[in-house]
Amino acid sequence: MSKIFVDTIEPKTSANNGTVVKVRSAFRATRSSNHSDTNFTVSPERVCVFDQTDFNIGNGYDTSNGKFTAPIDGIYFFHSHLYLSGAESANWVSPYLFINGVQRSRTIHDPQGGAYGHGIITDTFQLSANDYVEVRLQISGDTSVIFSGESTGGVSVFTGHIIGV
Repeated sequence: MSKIFVDTIEPKTSANNGTVVKVRSAFRATRSSNHSDTNFTVSPERVCVFDQTDFNIGNGYDTSNGKFTAPIDGIYFFHSHLYLSGAESANWVSPYLFINGVQRSRTIHDPQGGAYGHGIITDTFQLSANDYVEVRLQISGDTSVIFSGESTGGVSVFTGHIIGV
C-alpha cells in the first residue's frame, strides 16, 4: 500500500503555453460616486466604469476603462448590479455584458415609474486569455438617469471570478 504525504495544498494550476500558472482571478469593482454626465439613451450602449475595487486578484479589472481582461483560458462567472436614480421617465433599463466589444448577454428591467431603478445581469462565459468583458447600459426614454455610486461601494457593483479551466 502506497502513502502520500503532503506539506501544503496549492491552488490548481493550468499549463499555459508551457508555463504553469496558478489559477487565481477574481475582482469586485464598485462605483465611488454618481455618474450623471453620460446620456445612456443612445446606442451603442455606454460602458459602465466601476472606478474602485474591493479586491482585484490577478489585476484583471481596469478601473480606468471598466474592462476585465482574462489572464488565462477558462470558464468565468460575472455579475453586475446597477443602481439608477432619476428613472421616473425611463421606459426600460437594459444592462449588457459584452465580450471583446460584442454583445453576449442582456436583460431588461422596467422601473415602473419609480424614481429608482436597477439593472441586474449575471452570466457565465468561456473566455480565452486576453478576452475582455465589460458592462454596458442602455436606457429608453429618459436622458436624466444617474448611474449611482457611493464612496463605501456596494450600490453599483461588477464582480467576476474564474470557476474552472
